Amino acid sequence: MTVFCPSGVARFLAVVVLCGAPATALADPPDPPVTNYSEIASAFDVHVSVDYRFELGHTNIRREAAGLPGTDPDGPLPIVDDLVADSTRHIITPRLAFGIFDDVEVSAELPVIIGWRRQLSLANGIDRGRSSTVADGILPATGYDADDPGGPGLPTSEATLFRGPSRAGIDQLIAGLTWAAMNEARDPTKP
Repeated sequence: MTVFCPSGVARFLAVVVLCGAPATALADPPDPPVTNYSEIASAFDVHVSVDYRFELGHTNIRREAAGLPGTDPDGPLPIVDDLVADSTRHIITPRLAFGIFDDVEVSAELPVIIGWRRQLSLANGIDRGRSSTVADGILPATGYDADDPGGPGLPTSEATLFRGPSRAGIDQLIAGLTWAAMNEARDPTKP
């Protein structure tokens, strides 16, 4: 099981309690995730596994504030916080590996996204009237809810300005051929 949780010990401990102790915790996993290739199926062995992965994204969106009162007209453009982007994604990846010769396997993985949510919220100290995203007409002041595009928007009492649709489904098909060129079983003194 692979767990991706960069935003703190508390969330990591919550994942450990809910999901059990993870085998691998990656600070910056590749996309798509790389399976542990230190053990491969060999000579007609079959390996079947299922991985779970949780991704949590959080970032600040900053924009240039041209014409901001009190700034030097000959100085650099001031950059101010505008929005905060948050994303959560749950992925289950079944994997099948079949050994075709000694130290050679073919494998297939099928990542299935169980749930993927994204949203934009106003940064601390920014209201809908001061947001450059709203002022530039990129998003309406009422916000936008992609799950209800014809609706009235999002409540203005919330800081959420955009809520993306909830997505789920098959991500991609991953096929591989792996060769263990340096097998310890051949000579344990020279791995």
